[in-house]
Amino acid sequence: MDRDSFRFDHSPYERPNLHFRCGRAALWGVPCPRGPSASGACGGEVACFPVKRDSRWVCRRPDAQGGRCPEGPEPDGRCAHRMPPCQPQTTTRRKRGTLTLLAVLTIIGLIGATFHFDASAYPNLSSLNPGPLSGLHGRFTADQGCASCHAAHGRIGSWLTALASPSSQTELCSSCHQFSGPATAPHNFQAASALAQHQSAGPTQTACTMCHLEHHGDVPMLLRTGDGVCQTCHMKKFTAFGVDHPEFSAQFPYAIRTAVEFDHTAHFGAHFSERKTNGPAITCISCHRIDQASRVVPLAGFETCAACHGDDIVKRDLTVFTMPELSIDEFAAIDQGAIAGACGPRSADEDKAYKDAKGLIDSTDKKAKDDFQSISDQPLTPLGKLLTGAAKNDIADLDPKDPPAAALADLMRDLAKGGAAALGKAAEAKLGQGRAAALFAGLTPDLVRRAACAWSSNAEFKVDAPLGGGWYADGLSLKYRPAGHGDPVVRAWIDAALGSPADAASGANKAWLADLRAAVLDRKSGPGACVKCHAVSDPAATGTDEEKLAKAGPVLAVKWDDQIEAGSEYVNYTHLPHINLLGPAKGCDACHATNKDAHYPQAFDQVNPHHFESNFSPIRRAQCSECHAPARVRDDCMTCHEYHRNAGLKKIMMAQPNQG
Repeated sequence: MDRDSFRFDHSPYERPNLHFRCGRAALWGVPCPRGPSASGACGGEVACFPVKRDSRWVCRRPDAQGGRCPEGPEPDGRCAHRMPPCQPQTTTRRKRGTLTLLAVLTIIGLIGATFHFDASAYPNLSSLNPGPLSGLHGRFTADQGCASCHAAHGRIGSWLTALASPSSQTELCSSCHQFSGPATAPHNFQAASALAQHQSAGPTQTACTMCHLEHHGDVPMLLRTGDGVCQTCHMKKFTAFGVDHPEFSAQFPYAIRTAVEFDHTAHFGAHFSERKTNGPAITCISCHRIDQASRVVPLAGFETCAACHGDDIVKRDLTVFTMPELSIDEFAAIDQGAIAGACGPRSADEDKAYKDAKGLIDSTDKKAKDDFQSISDQPLTPLGKLLTGAAKNDIADLDPKDPPAAALADLMRDLAKGGAAALGKAAEAKLGQGRAAALFAGLTPDLVRRAACAWSSNAEFKVDAPLGGGWYADGLSLKYRPAGHGDPVVRAWIDAALGSPADAASGANKAWLADLRAAVLDRKSGPGACVKCHAVSDPAATGTDEEKLAKAGPVLAVKWDDQIEAGSEYVNYTHLPHINLLGPAKGCDACHATNKDAHYPQAFDQVNPHHFESNFSPIRRAQCSECHAPARVRDDCMTCHEYHRNAGLKKIMMAQPNQG
């Protein structure tokens, strides 16, 4: 007898020890050559499973089926000969074995029912106690006992049904445990596409009992031990972290530009050099709160920067409105009757300035009219252009009936009558409703009214800036002096310029908003010096666009908070134990080395936070494996990785009384 004729690649011989038979054989008596797998999956969908050798896929169809096919595998490695799968059928042997097992279990159950086990008197002989619970579960199950986590079976028939039914233990676990994703999906991924990106060869449905075991006492996290559990599914397998674990990404762990521009190379190399001899040395812990270290090490706050940068903030005033230069005809177009009714008696300076201008206006001598001098020779501010609709900064050469000149005359009248409220209403019409309270917080109605009355008389108006910051008038302009870091008024103006609604950024308003945006975002003269440090970002940015800072199209935002990119939610790294081990003074340098060749400041000249060069060199796997290696510090998968996605407990579990 030729034994080779019965080899697996020469014969479609069906082995009787398998629990399933081919579905095509059950229907038509003609089985497919490969037959079902041991788990019952159809094995006849393809003629072979191609293998990749060097850079080519090679057909592996057995000789018994015709050998290698001429067309070969498809470019992506799939077999070119495919057919719809069948539904494998349970073999008679498997059915007979199941019935035999049920019969044996029934007999054992009947015999056991004739005995009485006293669990309290003989705990080691109790048939109802599979072992001690972990401490955490023990505290929440003392009231209901086993029924807290297991479905009760009151009759023998229920027990037999449960034996032949798939386990629903995961559903019972998820009644207390919750995740930001399906409980039975690998890693709680939301979609199958996300699972495919992680190159997993494991099942698409999981169960808690695949990784967690109970009734073994206080086992940490109830986990099965060893990396083998993880490598059961993951296609990229490795023997040890320090040997063949995949290398970290090129910029790891810096995935996004920092929210605050702080050039470590420049500060430590130049700005802090004087402190090395004249004061305490500045190190990482001078600015970072190591006592709150976790995934990130938060900043201590602006107080650590105030010694050098505090004065810059209060020197950068916000100029909201400046009275522009007017021609004699534009000045004459101002409704002086309404102004007089709102302002009352003019001051001596205002009265003299108005009478001089009035005399020239009423003069019949053309040469005398040419002697008129506007109290201002200043252009419109960006807000002034926005409120008047002027296409250019200077409007002195416009006809008084032109819309910008007429709008300015109406604005003077409204400000003289309504003060700060009128200014807020006019600003909201261009920047969006509900903003006035924040934009003009602390601005007294009388300051705006008195300034408008003076400017309408062709006179200056001055009120000194209050101590500690606030609103004031410097003669021709209404200004705001920041009180310090984080000033709410300056921040409101920057947010308004960047985040104006789409309807305000359409049409003619687009150019005016661009001017306002450029003024508040000027790193050299912008109010409060805010964007000198805080990054301006386009939340929807995916590519580079350096010109967006000068445009009013997309809605931009300033990163006011110092939050650092959190990174992957499946990584559980924490700084604190590393700081405790290496020491707070020099421990940071062991992993974070400044990259002196990086063009770090240039990343803040554009609005895409993903287009940047980090201030630090990337961290490589070799740095971690110096400590995390066999016989040193643990280096298993769970040292750095979380399996679940945002694991937590439901309120129903937290509300349970402590019965421990």
